[in-house]
Amino acid sequence: MANRKYLKFGLRADKNLADLDDATTALDNILDDLSTQLDENGDPLTFSSADLFPLIGLAQKGLAKNINNQGQPTGLLDLAGSTAQATAVTNTLIDVTPAITIQDYINRFKVILGDPPWIDGGTGPNATIISSDRLRSNIYDQAGVEFGLQPGTADVTIGNRYRILDLGNVSPTSAGGWNKIAGTTGITYAVGDMFVAVMTGYTAWGSGSTSGAEVKNTTVPTALSHPTDSPSQLSARHLWVSEDDPSTYTPLLENQDFWEDGRFNFSDKIHPNLPDTFGGIRWEGYQSGRYFFDFDTNAYFIIEEDLVDDGSEDNWTLVRGVISSEVETYDKVTIETIDGSTRIRFVDEMDWRRVMLQMKIELDGQEGEVERWERVWNSTNDEYDHFVFLNIDTGITDTTGRYVEFYWQPLNGDFVQTFTTYFTPPARGKRRRVRYTAFWPLPDVANVSYGRKRFYDDMPSSRALSFDVFYQSDGTQDVNGEFTFPYFRDNRAHVLKQDSTKKLTVDGRVSFPYKPPQFTEDIFKYFTPSQSGDTAYPQKSDSTQVRLIESSNSGKLQTSDRSTTKVFQKAEVGDWIVVITNFDTTNRWNSGSSSRAYSFQILEKEDDYTVFVDTQYSSTTGIPRDQDHYIQVVKNRGLLGIFKKDDIINGSTGTTARIFPLNYDQNISSMMKVSPDIIGIGDVAGFVRFTGAAAGGTEGNSQEHPLKVEVVSEVVAGQEWRFECLAHPQSPNSAFSGLPNNAGNSVLGSGICAAYAGMGLKDLTASSECGGVYGLEVAVNSTGNKIYVTALPSGVITNDIVYFQGSDPSSPVIDQSSDSTITGSTKIQSTGTDGTGSYIVISTTLNAEIPAGTTVVAVPDTYGTGNAKYLNREYCVIPLNTAPPFGSTESGLITTTAFKNLIAREIAFDNMHIEVPSADVVSLESAGNLSSVPNRYLAIKYITPEGVTQTWKALINDNLTGI
Repeated sequence: MANRKYLKFGLRADKNLADLDDATTALDNILDDLSTQLDENGDPLTFSSADLFPLIGLAQKGLAKNINNQGQPTGLLDLAGSTAQATAVTNTLIDVTPAITIQDYINRFKVILGDPPWIDGGTGPNATIISSDRLRSNIYDQAGVEFGLQPGTADVTIGNRYRILDLGNVSPTSAGGWNKIAGTTGITYAVGDMFVAVMTGYTAWGSGSTSGAEVKNTTVPTALSHPTDSPSQLSARHLWVSEDDPSTYTPLLENQDFWEDGRFNFSDKIHPNLPDTFGGIRWEGYQSGRYFFDFDTNAYFIIEEDLVDDGSEDNWTLVRGVISSEVETYDKVTIETIDGSTRIRFVDEMDWRRVMLQMKIELDGQEGEVERWERVWNSTNDEYDHFVFLNIDTGITDTTGRYVEFYWQPLNGDFVQTFTTYFTPPARGKRRRVRYTAFWPLPDVANVSYGRKRFYDDMPSSRALSFDVFYQSDGTQDVNGEFTFPYFRDNRAHVLKQDSTKKLTVDGRVSFPYKPPQFTEDIFKYFTPSQSGDTAYPQKSDSTQVRLIESSNSGKLQTSDRSTTKVFQKAEVGDWIVVITNFDTTNRWNSGSSSRAYSFQILEKEDDYTVFVDTQYSSTTGIPRDQDHYIQVVKNRGLLGIFKKDDIINGSTGTTARIFPLNYDQNISSMMKVSPDIIGIGDVAGFVRFTGAAAGGTEGNSQEHPLKVEVVSEVVAGQEWRFECLAHPQSPNSAFSGLPNNAGNSVLGSGICAAYAGMGLKDLTASSECGGVYGLEVAVNSTGNKIYVTALPSGVITNDIVYFQGSDPSSPVIDQSSDSTITGSTKIQSTGTDGTGSYIVISTTLNAEIPAGTTVVAVPDTYGTGNAKYLNREYCVIPLNTAPPFGSTESGLITTTAFKNLIAREIAFDNMHIEVPSADVVSLESAGNLSSVPNRYLAIKYITPEGVTQTWKALINDNLTGI
């Protein structure tokens, strides 16, 4: 028997394909060129194992019994053209017309969510397919290149970031030295500092000597394109060429609908139109959910987010990415052993963002692999520390630091993993602009490929990164229909919907569990009372300092020092932030002053360090991104308004405070718009000396308790009010211990006032608008100028104004004023009693008969001031008799001759009896002519005890001719 040897690697039948490293890849290779057909571009059609997935398990499902030869479902075909029928009450078959169909459910679901749907209703990101001839050909991380700075030869690139390795003989301080190339002023540069080049060295210094000057390119990679540079000329900031000349480059495939849950495996071309199996894809859109990912890939990739989103391409921030097979760190790292593994600490976070799991590194001749990562908050430095751990212990300890290089080789089959990485979550209901870019560039070596190209979001315990979380826009211009969730969110009654400038009150018989604040620290959450009682003030320190982060239009505020106080620990959604951006110590809050104070409501609380306020926070206050500034948190419960506060001008000791509205933008919903005239006697006012960062930390004594408002007066219409205040009963001083003495125009006494309701909410509307208004019930049908009433009130009612509008407001039954003046009004001239009953005589003649049971309303002659009594107050009195326009009898309502043509839209009754004189009843069979045929009917719907509705008709003929 011949002795066969396996001279080449292949498939062994006795191994049942078990000797394959990847059975799926083998199957993909078999199916790849199986078809001989061509697509519309003349390229062979390709297949993969994914095309077979629908066939798995079909043999066990018995599907063949339910489809015809064309693959159509026989069950549905049998229903084609059929009509569902049901038996009617008349025992006949009728076609069924369902009140709610499946399509109704679909349409209703669409309406509720919005169009486009507001939640998970995105259409996916926009994909751009990039051919290999457009990608940067020198695939190495230019960020990491070190060179001696020799202008004209070895020079910097404008827009790139560099670290100074050696100052050389370039001045570190002068305007013509490092400051010039960096575009800065007054900075003293040192080794290790970084700068972004605004000009080349040749432009800055000519070809003069820069002996010894050395820099390192630390430009963070982006997926930006360049319109004209060739791939070999692209800088570290640009990845590909967007030139649209088809004679130079393969045409771009833009606005492609291609996402597949972020899970891609390519065994052949990325797209049939590409000239080879290399190239890349860039996806861009607005993500509305699942703000985290973990990609397993052999692609070079860049994942970014835009935290500014001002329409430009200059604000992308690297979240995770690697663009070369060697990754040299921008800054030095330190090395130590932790729990039997070598731990590497990164000084520059961007180095950590460019290192992936399964990358390798060589340290002093020992090769290790990145096994896990870690991010730990450093309370000393007020920032995160970033680490990776290797799969070995090298035994190396290096606290001085060194530059290191991580490496991997996708052309040799290496894959890397990104760690579980998070985008910065936006405010609730907002979307984050993101960009994913994966590319497999043309190798420098011929006849080499990447094999299976994989870019795969691998989060098994999470929902897929589906296309529907991606939108094409940020949603700010979306028009939300009346029944959409955003419409409901924006219009519901909620703590964030406090746009009214009126004081909400409900009649005193209705009570609410509300207790006014008793301590100033219950109002101003960072008010710190001292041991001496009233000598307390809000501490202006890092504990109340925040900064606007992410972008100038995000409205996201975060604690400046996360290692100390959690600024928003005591805050809740709905509370208010007060910020004073400038304080004029001469004019203080007076008219013409440059002082500015603003308030913004907390719309969302992310944690004790971070909240969201109005997106116009920066544009309104002028505070830019990342600038630390002081705030004060004011509680919302019971709050009437926040105002500027000062002492009286004359400098005397007293109880009077001057109150001014805050500055505001008309487009912002804020307490800044509230006027102090809604504050009343008995309400509570809390004062603090909080003047903001611009006041240089001015502090002074403030009350430990809020004060009771005794008198409110408006001094300058719409601009200045004054409060007379009483001391809190728990104040340690028996005399007034509130506002401190005023010394001329000193800043002492200036600050913020927060006013609160002094009691449970009560409605004074009825008592203020309807005090003394009364009703009179008409006893019998009345005409002329005498109205009979069931009873006369006690006291004198002559000269009171009387009203009855009737069914037509444009033509009232009793004449009334049309302009709320005495002109046209009707008064009670006299009262009396005769044989018919009690009556009133009015000053005008009734324009129509008033039927018995009607309620006429009278406003006392002494009501209010000015012309208030000439306003119709019928809404103040509930009808004394609810029967009209029907008459009332012991057995129920009856129609009356006064309203014989009464039209009712719908009347429900339990029992009805229709009486028709026998002489008026005519048989249809004996009708002599058509004129006697009924021409009207009264439709009566009768609901049987079984719930069945029957319609009866009482036939009526109002044409008696010929009968």
